[in-house]
Amino acid sequence: MAASCLGKNTYYKATSTEIADFEYTDLTVQDFGQDSLYVPKDEAFAGGGCMAFFNTKKQDGTLDGGCALTIGCDPRLREGYVPLKPWLVFLPKKSEKDNTLMVLKFSDNMPEKTAIFFVPSEKSTASPSILRVNNCVQMVNAVRFGTGLTGGPFVKDDWVKLTIKGLLKGNATGSAEVALADFKTYQDSVVTTWTNVDLSGLGVTDQLEFELTSSRTDIPRYVCMDDFLVKLNVEY
Repeated sequence: MAASCLGKNTYYKATSTEIADFEYTDLTVQDFGQDSLYVPKDEAFAGGGCMAFFNTKKQDGTLDGGCALTIGCDPRLREGYVPLKPWLVFLPKKSEKDNTLMVLKFSDNMPEKTAIFFVPSEKSTASPSILRVNNCVQMVNAVRFGTGLTGGPFVKDDWVKLTIKGLLKGNATGSAEVALADFKTYQDSVVTTWTNVDLSGLGVTDQLEFELTSSRTDIPRYVCMDDFLVKLNVEY
């Protein structure tokens, strides 16, 4: 129940910047399995009261694209290495604390886009600001050595790109791109650290769609995300 102290002709306006770091305040949560992936039992996880993340599952219950949460990183980079947990974020030095992050898996079999939705409200709007991205350990090893799904290491003119598209009531508001690997200019360019993506050009949105494209069809289709900043505006 909520009670208002505002009079009939009063006016309220406020702006705040919120961050989704995907960490739990309840440290007793036991839903992370041995594979380190958290897949909500109801296929949707709401965080902070303003966002919802959705997964796509096969009929047998396994994850087939969409969003999930994971803990930990993998710093191993060597020829012939095939990670048992390919979705773990690649970091050269293992951090003291295993942070929770969001991992996206892209699949051609998904019936819908991989997306983040903002809970709609007539009194408030959401404007994405910054999102940090990094490659998974399997992607970095595949680019460097051609391990896993790839037929060989990246060569000149190979590239991987993540596109983030903003939508408002079904209409595009703008897009942002980040190169996860780019061998068109440099012979050894692959993202191996947390990298900020500026989303301020997307404006007010109620949905973000993610698309992973590449010059190669044999790459791992994961991307890791953390520390999502959103500007919230409330007016009534």
